[in-house]
Amino acid sequence: MPTFSQKLFDEICGKIAEGKSLRKICESEDFPSKTTVMRWLNEKPNLRDQYTRARDEQADTLFEECLDIADQ
Repeated sequence: MPTFSQKLFDEICGKIAEGKSLRKICESEDFPSKTTVMRWLNEKPNLRDQYTRARDEQADTLFEECLDIADQ
């Protein structure tokens, strides 16, 4: 089971903000499982704001991608 590090969590949130799904991110060998990330969120409530902001940015990114596709 991977050990928590803020750097790793920052990287995960960065990828989420770029529009990647947590499921896809966690399929990579370099990242913990989705279950582990969810456990971190439950064990460390201070991470929830960062994760929520990443999800908000993800929604904006995906919306912009949809607009780009529609414009084509």
